[in-house]
Amino acid sequence: MPRPLASEEVILRATIEILAEHGVDGLAVDTVAAAAGVSKATIYRRWGSRAQLVHAAITSLQRPVDEPDTGALRADLLVLVRQLVAYVSSRDSGRVFASFIDAATREPELDEVRRNSVTDFRGTYERVLRRGVERGELSPSADLGLLTDLLMAPVIYRAHFERKSVRGSYADAVVDMVLAAAHSATP
Repeated sequence: MPRPLASEEVILRATIEILAEHGVDGLAVDTVAAAAGVSKATIYRRWGSRAQLVHAAITSLQRPVDEPDTGALRADLLVLVRQLVAYVSSRDSGRVFASFIDAATREPELDEVRRNSVTDFRGTYERVLRRGVERGELSPSADLGLLTDLLMAPVIYRAHFERKSVRGSYADAVVDMVLAAAHSATP
């Protein structure tokens, strides 16, 4: 009989709390199991490794990324960047993000999880930008990777490095500036 979803949520919540208090380096599956009131075997059956548990906990902080297709590039990008703002603005995201990035520099399995997450997330932005190229809203010579960097980086930097509040109006300004720069760079 499968374990109820509620126990998964309890395990992920316990993981987030431990990550927030002790960082990734201070997280042990034993500690999570004790905090969640489950066995280590339950955790390993569901996630397979500590790295996968950490990834699942961090991912649980994110709402599923909505890949918009409104028919207008600016509107699509506003949806994406506002989703990013919502994620980086959450209390828990700020408490665990830096620790995860730091730990990924030392733990190959966490680094692989980080790379896969970044690839998936960036892929969403690049698909939206590619549709903008197909509709003639961006030049075919536009560097989609660079545009993705320019859309995401200011939000992440402001929230996690400067520890400043990020709002929807900031997302709008980022999107408008990036699109203006992309259009002015077009021959």
